[in-house]
Amino acid sequence: MAHTDVPGNDFTALFSTLADDQDSYLKKDSATYASVVGRSFYTQILPSDSIALGWSSWAIHWLRRVPMPIPDHVEISHSRDEEARRAYARQAAADWRDFVAFRGRELAPGSRLVVLTVGLEPDGSSGFTTAFDAIMSALAQFVDDGIITADEVRRMSIPSTGRDEKDFRAPFAPSGRFEGLEIEHLEMMDGEDRFWSQFQSDKDDRAFGANWAEFLRTSMFPILAAAVDDDADADHDRDHTGTRRREFVQQLEASVAAQLAAAPAPMSIPLAMVVLAKRRRSA
Repeated sequence: MAHTDVPGNDFTALFSTLADDQDSYLKKDSATYASVVGRSFYTQILPSDSIALGWSSWAIHWLRRVPMPIPDHVEISHSRDEEARRAYARQAAADWRDFVAFRGRELAPGSRLVVLTVGLEPDGSSGFTTAFDAIMSALAQFVDDGIITADEVRRMSIPSTGRDEKDFRAPFAPSGRFEGLEIEHLEMMDGEDRFWSQFQSDKDDRAFGANWAEFLRTSMFPILAAAVDDDADADHDRDHTGTRRREFVQQLEASVAAQLAAAPAPMSIPLAMVVLAKRRRSA
C-alpha cells in the first residue's frame, strides 16, 4: 500500500493511525505493507504497470500552483474576474490531463482508479458558498479593524477548483481513451453536509458553526494565513515568529464560526466520482 502527498506534508498522523488504530489495514492483514511517497502526483510517482487499485479523494481539486492572483475573492469560482477564471481553467485542465496520463502509466492492465473530488454547481461555482461568504465578510472586517491589510487580502488565493463532466471527459476525446485509460463511471452528486445533519438532530447552532469553522481552519486557513506578513521583529525573536498569522487564523475561525452559527443552513457540496479503467492487453 503506497500513500502519497507533497513533500511538505506531515505524515505523522498517518503513521500513528496505521500503527495504532484497530481498524487499520495493518491490523487486519499481516501480509499488507505500508509506504509513503513524498512527491506531487502531477508527475509519475510509482513504477509503470505496478498498481492494481488506485484511490484518490479530496485531492485533485488542489492545483499544482496558483495560476495568478484572484483580485476580487479568495476562491476562483466565486470570482467575476474573467482573466483569472480563464487562467485557473487552463491550469485545472493541464493538471487533470497530467494526473490521468501518469496514472495511466502506473496502473497495471486490468486495474482501476477511483477519484472522488470537488465538482461544480450548475452556476459554475465550487459550492461552499455560505462558508466563503463568511470568510470574505471576516476579511473585510479585519481590514477595517486594522488586523490585516488590503494588500495582504489581495495576495490570498486558494489554488483549488472544481470540475464539471466536460472537464473530466476532455482528455479522453474523441476516442474515449487516453494513456490506456477510459472512463468506466462518472457521476456528479451532492455531498452530504454531516454538520447540518447533526444540527438537524441536536439544534446546537454553536456546534454547527464551530464544526464548519474547524474544518475550514484545517483545510483552507493556512493558505490564507501564508499571505499575512510575519511580525517585523520575527528575525530577532523566534518566539514572535508567525504571531500575526496564528492570531489571524484564530480570529478568522472565531468570526466564521459566529457567522455560520447565527444563520445555520446546509452547505452546498458538489462532488464528482470518476472511475478510470485500464484494459487488459490483448493476447
